[in-house]
Amino acid sequence: MRPSPTTWKIGEAAPAGRRSPEALPRRDAYGPGSPATVHRRASLTGLEKLRQGRVLVVDGAAPVRAAVASILAELGIADVVAVADATEATRIIDEAAPGIAAILCDLHLPDVDAAAFLRRLAERDFRGGVVLIGAGDQRVLKTAGALADAHALNILGVLPKPVSATEIAAVLERYAEHAGAPDALEPETVDADELRGALRRGEITVAYQPKVALPGGALAGVETLVRWDRPGIGMVPAEAVIAAAEAHGAIDELTDAVLAMALRQDAAWRAAGTPVRIAVNISVACLRRLDLPDRVAAAAADAGAAPADMLLELTESRIMRDIAGPLEVLTRLRLMGIGLAIDDFGIGYSSLAQLRRVPFTEMKIDRAFVSGAAHDDELRAILESSVALGRRLDLVVVAEGVEARDDWDLVVRLGCHQAQGYFVAGPLPGADVIPWAAGWRPPL
Repeated sequence: MRPSPTTWKIGEAAPAGRRSPEALPRRDAYGPGSPATVHRRASLTGLEKLRQGRVLVVDGAAPVRAAVASILAELGIADVVAVADATEATRIIDEAAPGIAAILCDLHLPDVDAAAFLRRLAERDFRGGVVLIGAGDQRVLKTAGALADAHALNILGVLPKPVSATEIAAVLERYAEHAGAPDALEPETVDADELRGALRRGEITVAYQPKVALPGGALAGVETLVRWDRPGIGMVPAEAVIAAAEAHGAIDELTDAVLAMALRQDAAWRAAGTPVRIAVNISVACLRRLDLPDRVAAAAADAGAAPADMLLELTESRIMRDIAGPLEVLTRLRLMGIGLAIDDFGIGYSSLAQLRRVPFTEMKIDRAFVSGAAHDDELRAILESSVALGRRLDLVVVAEGVEARDDWDLVVRLGCHQAQGYFVAGPLPGADVIPWAAGWRPPL
């Protein structure tokens, strides 16, 4: 039975034009977080999967518990257990954790607060989905969601009260992106020989996500995203591939291989008469090699590419503690004419310091501040300030995570130079980029 958009409201009636439920961003170190970076696409929807398991509702108010249970029943989820406090919820989890598919939890519980309950879930390695619901200061609700994410819990979303059946259904549908996927690859689960063998066998490949110029929407370049189709496991997210490469001293080989693949594709595009500026992510670990500029220049020369056609993206969230060596490498790259982008701007610890001391040419604003910002005053304020800062510093400002028409319209109005995200296009095989560009029609 499909949910009715108007059945059941928890608390008072919601105002007209209520915003969509907030989704926490999923990170992919070498590319935007998206359903494409999940290990395997689920064949069942999130609700279909949840109907096969048990859902736990934790809320101190009996009317709210009854209302949520009724909404879940209407959504076709029959096995629902509703409890008043974290103590009882913890007991149930200890007895039947594998059978609990998801937990819907209020921020304010009678015995402990939601932060303590989230810690209990993390200590028990709870793998089901988590939805947080709360009234009051919405910044606290968002922070609780970030805490769940920091605990590596499968946070499906955070919902402000009053909440509707439609909103609950929307966040529960995200369960399909979490359930059934193996845990993220830990560096110790793969050795350096396996990683290097994967490179030799062609298991590690790349895809290209388009970036388009604003407001017109013309193709401005592509970001190269690494992928590993690991036998017996499936598609491994880029973040896990990079972590394994860094842990086992194979990051230079991986970077060289990705750069070579991107430059070969660039040569193919140029041969077809359609040059495309390529961007390749560089791990901070690579910057310890003072010969990196020479290696990049040699690879470009071998492929017949001009340095000005290349862009290297540096993830801002990784702190460069020993700045002297990396700064020398980055300076030499810029002297060669190679562009430098500060990636994931805003989520790291030293954004402003990095902008001041590194000769960046491009600022990529993290999707956490773009997706949904049209309906969130705080996100919009951060996004607007970041765009203004980038423009004042004469940087090309790229909005990552443009995943809806509202996102597109906002970044155009705020003056971003380029947009990237699933509203434009997901990662594509190299052969599909030019046909995509020919058929792409930006919104009017």
